[in-house]
Amino acid sequence: MLFGGQWSRPLNKRFFIADRFIVTRDTVLGIDDRELNASGVGVNLIASPRGNFYIVPAFGLGAQTTSVERINGLAMGFAVYEKFEYKLSEHWGISQWANLRTNKEHTSDRSAKVHLELTAPALHKRVFLSFSCDYTYEGILSPQAVLVGATRNDNVFSVKLNYRIGN
Repeated sequence: MLFGGQWSRPLNKRFFIADRFIVTRDTVLGIDDRELNASGVGVNLIASPRGNFYIVPAFGLGAQTTSVERINGLAMGFAVYEKFEYKLSEHWGISQWANLRTNKEHTSDRSAKVHLELTAPALHKRVFLSFSCDYTYEGILSPQAVLVGATRNDNVFSVKLNYRIGN
C-alpha cells in the first residue's frame, strides 16, 4: 500500500517550493508502516507546452516501524524527487518519475522508486492505454538482512487501461 502527494508553490518561472509526503505499508518487505515528509526548493529544468522536467533536492523527517528494530522510530533524512513528461506526438507521450530516500541515522536504510510510462493514443475521448515499468529498491528489510547486507529489487511491467477525469 502506498499513498502520497505533493504540494508546490511557484517562486518564479524556474524555482518553486515543494513538499512531498508518502505513507507506505508493505508487510512482504517487512515495512509495517513508514511515513515520510520531505521539503525543498525545486528547479524547472524544462518547461514547455510539449514537455517538462523538474528536480527537487529535499530534506525531511520520517518515522517507521519495520522488522529491523534498530532502524525504527523518527529519523532525519535526505530525498530527491524528479519528474519528466514529454509529448512525443499528438497521441503518444512518455513520462518518468523517481523518488530516492536516505536515512541519516542508518545509511543502509534507503529506498528508490522509479517509474517509466508510455501513453498510447486514446481509444475513446477519455479512455487510453499505457505501458509502464516500475523499479523498486529497498535497503535493509529484515534482521537477517542486517547480517548479510541483503537488499530487495523489484521490477513490475504493466499494461493499464486509464480513464481521464477532466481535461
